[in-house]
Amino acid sequence: MIELWVIRHGDAEPVTPAQPSDAERPLTEKGHAQAAALAGRLPPLDRLLVSPLRRAVETATPLAAHAPDGLEVRDALAYGSARDVIALLEAETREVRGPLRLAIVGHEPTLSELVGRMIAGTVGAPPARIKMRKGAAAVLQGSVLDGGMTLIALQRG
Repeated sequence: MIELWVIRHGDAEPVTPAQPSDAERPLTEKGHAQAAALAGRLPPLDRLLVSPLRRAVETATPLAAHAPDGLEVRDALAYGSARDVIALLEAETREVRGPLRLAIVGHEPTLSELVGRMIAGTVGAPPARIKMRKGAAAVLQGSVLDGGMTLIALQRG
């Protein structure tokens, strides 16, 4: 059984002429507070997979103490679709025997689509729809398949 924490990065500074790079946008004070609050609620993790974008890394940094290997950067969490993230999770968990608690930190709209696909699947019907707010976490349990998980908790950011 897998327990998957799907975490959207905290509130970030907007793209501006002075900060034109979306990839380098830092967290705001609110975003840092969201990350700290999440770190206070997060249980021990087996793995923590993170988008390489700055706002995701900054969100995950206080969470890293909960995972034995700290942050593990994965490009699919920044640039991939929900299907790409499912493929990543399948590859990362393929050899796992027994329970696993895994967290991922990424971005919209991929994370909302991912959670919808994981809890409802896509065969014969559109996936469930949810909206992941900045700093929010969805906790899922089950297997890494379309429709293979149950939503256990949705925590606001």
